[in-house]
Amino acid sequence: MYLQSIKIDQFKNHKDTLMRPLPGINLVLGKNGMGKTNLLDAIYFSLFGRSYFSAREVQNLMHEAAFYRIESRIQTPDDSYKIVIKYNGRSKTIESDDVAYKSIADFIGIFPVTFITPGDIDLVIGGSEVRRKFIDQTLSQMQSGYLNALIHYNKVLKQRNALLKQMSSQGLADSDVLNALDLQLEQYGTPVFKFRERFVSNFQPVFDRIYQTISDNNESILLNYHSDLQSIAFTEGLNNCRRKDFILQRTNFGIHRDNLDMTLRGFPLQHEGSQGQIKTAVLALKLAQYVYLREASGKQPILLLDDVFDKLDPFRIEQLLRIITAEDFGQVFISDTFSNRLEEIIQSKLSLEYGKFVIEDGRIISQNTSHDSQK
Repeated sequence: MYLQSIKIDQFKNHKDTLMRPLPGINLVLGKNGMGKTNLLDAIYFSLFGRSYFSAREVQNLMHEAAFYRIESRIQTPDDSYKIVIKYNGRSKTIESDDVAYKSIADFIGIFPVTFITPGDIDLVIGGSEVRRKFIDQTLSQMQSGYLNALIHYNKVLKQRNALLKQMSSQGLADSDVLNALDLQLEQYGTPVFKFRERFVSNFQPVFDRIYQTISDNNESILLNYHSDLQSIAFTEGLNNCRRKDFILQRTNFGIHRDNLDMTLRGFPLQHEGSQGQIKTAVLALKLAQYVYLREASGKQPILLLDDVFDKLDPFRIEQLLRIITAEDFGQVFISDTFSNRLEEIIQSKLSLEYGKFVIEDGRIISQNTSHDSQK
């Protein structure tokens, strides 16, 4: 699977950008603030149906623009697709060959993608919500049942929290409505828990193998999944926390509290690990996500790497490039400054053809392949 072309209109700082990448390696080069990250985010958007960074659609609009439009052409092993994503300031639509999807849940997972950014360091040093989001992004692209259950769970959770606040302000307790919502939380939350528990167990060896390849050592980082449901049944846990829920006006039991922590030599990685170990762990998590999606979907996901080589030593850079340019990886987009370190490794040590796209002020000012430049 690969992106044949993408046309971006009024998305962030890209007013009118057309890109025709190679099926293999593509370098996106330019100074900071020129639009490299926004270009990669537009590619992610065309595959996942939403921005990697901006939760609110209005934040994706170019300043003073009334709409944005992203049109991409995607080739899969079975067919080719024209995907159009449009936002008019009020609503967003996703179309495949001029037919609109009823919901984003119907779209996510058709075109698997992995995005690696400097902000992913929060997977280690950030709160549990970031790591839950990582699991959700992975499983949502693999299992439509998972995404649907998660969407319904979050909707019921929002209703329950609103009810708790209402009852607290009015000094009332509506046990019948709470009981009904508790049953729905159990209905949707239990399969999400089972999916997550199974995922972490199967994901560990994939992550471990990639981490050791990048770092070139035999140390292991353990992934530990924690959930309220590992020690008590759903309804019983909700009942036990009901008094606390009334006081705090929020639900204090359930899968929305799940966590995935990482330990090195029995201690939290965020405290025990060096800067290099933490960054390597983040890269290994995302590359393991790629491998996991590839094996589950039977497609080669598109891989996006945004400025992730900063502060990596030359050995780790070369090891990472060797992994992502292997035969079992497909189309890759790598953003970087004008440093020639990546080109030198790709040309001299890996002998690969690559696309080169130079970005300035939200525009591609030059594009060519290494083959073209050697003519």
